[in-house]
Amino acid sequence: MRAKASVGPLGRDFAVTPDTIPVKEIVTATEVACQKLDQEEASLLRNEVVGILQNAKPPKPNLTKEEKRAIKSLKGNKDIVILPADKGKAVVVMDRTEYVAQCEKLLDDKNTYKVIGPTNPTKKLKGRLQRKLREIKKAGHLDPKVYDKIYPTSDATPSVPGKEVVQMAVKRAEEDPSWKSRTLLTPEEFGDLLLLVVSTTYFQYNNMIYEQTYGMAMGSPLSPVLANLFMEEFERKALDTAPHRPKFWGRYVDDTGIVNQQAHEQELFEHINQQHDSIKFTMEREQDGRLPMLDVMLIKNQDRTITTDVYRKRHTQTTTYSGPPTTPSSRNSALLKP
Repeated sequence: MRAKASVGPLGRDFAVTPDTIPVKEIVTATEVACQKLDQEEASLLRNEVVGILQNAKPPKPNLTKEEKRAIKSLKGNKDIVILPADKGKAVVVMDRTEYVAQCEKLLDDKNTYKVIGPTNPTKKLKGRLQRKLREIKKAGHLDPKVYDKIYPTSDATPSVPGKEVVQMAVKRAEEDPSWKSRTLLTPEEFGDLLLLVVSTTYFQYNNMIYEQTYGMAMGSPLSPVLANLFMEEFERKALDTAPHRPKFWGRYVDDTGIVNQQAHEQELFEHINQQHDSIKFTMEREQDGRLPMLDVMLIKNQDRTITTDVYRKRHTQTTTYSGPPTTPSSRNSALLKP
């Protein structure tokens, strides 16, 4: 039991030292590198690698035998699920029954997910994409080489409101004076392709295929870009219409730091939470002149200056699971009063 407890804090990025030298992997990587060299340089590299491998010894183990047995036991335990934590590099161990119950509870949200069934929708989506690409190519707005490269020929599988953020992106494109010099696509064609991507988020759980009908897929390279675009528009509207604009507003992803008059803090909090049905802020006020913001502790001094210190969140035994990918619909607001 102690061994199992000791391997947990190692985190999911912990690299276990190998018991043997990975000769095949090293030789394969060497041959790949040799293909880019001339014959003489390749021969020298091979000889050098062979010499190193002949004298190489496995590194000292960084786990005890008990810890290795504990990892093997945890890996083979079908009654638990081992997951990466939502934040940081910690590992979360959950009872499988509880994990399944939480997943099914999340998937019961009919406003966010829709059951498609066991049939893979990739073929249908491929057809939609093919038609749109042919249309753009016919209009002369897509280079033939690019068209040939991105045109799908196989059935390989390819909480920001999708349509709303696409409209924002199209508006930005229309207002961009350099748009025509950077692409042949019109803003409308760009929007059509973007909408096709954000409105076709599918995933499989328990042998059933689900469609995410609201929000952006976590892990998609487009998601942080579009989420940030959405929040920029959200902030612009909220601050332009605020009864009393805060002295400072700074956001990093979904954490916002605000400097505001104490008399106006609740008014601003209520105002920003009325801007969009899906975006709701929570607020953390300064305590004794101290306020944590991300990994920084903001400290207000008596002379009204701000100094900083490193802030580390306290770890607890409570674990949560965020479920299938979606964009969070709440935002944190940290308030520092002047």
